[in-house]
Amino acid sequence: MKIRSIPVWLFLISLIIPASCTYQETLELSTPESVGMSSGRIGQINNLLLSIVDNNTAKGAVAAVARHGNLVYMNAVGEMDEGRPMQENTIFRIV
Repeated sequence: MKIRSIPVWLFLISLIIPASCTYQETLELSTPESVGMSSGRIGQINNLLLSIVDNNTAKGAVAAVARHGNLVYMNAVGEMDEGRPMQENTIFRIV
């Protein structure tokens, strides 16, 4: 994935997440293979997030991947404010 296509993906994700959060459904923690996904490919997400922070494209990021009600990946990298590490439950203001 090219770095310049990341804003498009972030925008699309920002549209999907609020719709999915309206349901109070609990996601089960699972392995990627148990839902037909690849651990190797899911593992590349962390490298992408770290490169975004290292290149100063963003100060921090949170990513989650779920399929069929199963959470297979969730990680937070970087900082939300100066000296405060990003957390998985950080709330973002999207303008």
